[in-house]
Amino acid sequence: MRKYGWMVLTFTTIFSILFFSWTQNCFAFVLRTGDMIIIGGDEVIDEDIFLTGNEIIINGKINGDLYAAARVIAVNGHVRDSVTLAGNRIDVSGVVGRSLRAIGDSITIKGSIGNDLVLAARDVVLDVDSVVSGDMLTGAMNTIINGPVKGYALVGARSVTVGNIIGGDATFGTRFLTLTKNAGIGGNLTYYSV
Repeated sequence: MRKYGWMVLTFTTIFSILFFSWTQNCFAFVLRTGDMIIIGGDEVIDEDIFLTGNEIIINGKINGDLYAAARVIAVNGHVRDSVTLAGNRIDVSGVVGRSLRAIGDSITIKGSIGNDLVLAARDVVLDVDSVVSGDMLTGAMNTIINGPVKGYALVGARSVTVGNIIGGDATFGTRFLTLTKNAGIGGNLTYYSV
């Protein structure tokens, strides 16, 4: 019995060290709630952050993931990792290091997205200043793509306007498709009238 007692004690000690070091990293995050939340331009957050409120404005730097839910969300600063947003009006003019996932009524992207863009909204606008370095997946009533998408685009909307380059394949399920003189598709174009 003594022989197995040491094995159990050793296993329990190793498991405890691994578990508590893992959970400490897993549960390191910042949570802020309130009517208006502003992360100032000189503020740096070195963890994942969860925000809920009526209005959220991010001008600073987040060295982690951002999760936010509010009526109005503006991301003007720099987020090193991924961003997940839910709101009525969402504006992203800053830098997102990885992927952006958002659901809202009106979503406008004016910034840089380091990887994929996944959006669901009534109106989606990729401004001419926006850059999506990965793929784009969007479900909306109206979608305007005036910024470049380096990967593929899969868009379902009542109307789609493409005014820039899509680097990969583009698949559109839409009633109204407009390709402007600045539009270009690097891969195959597939169009479904819905």
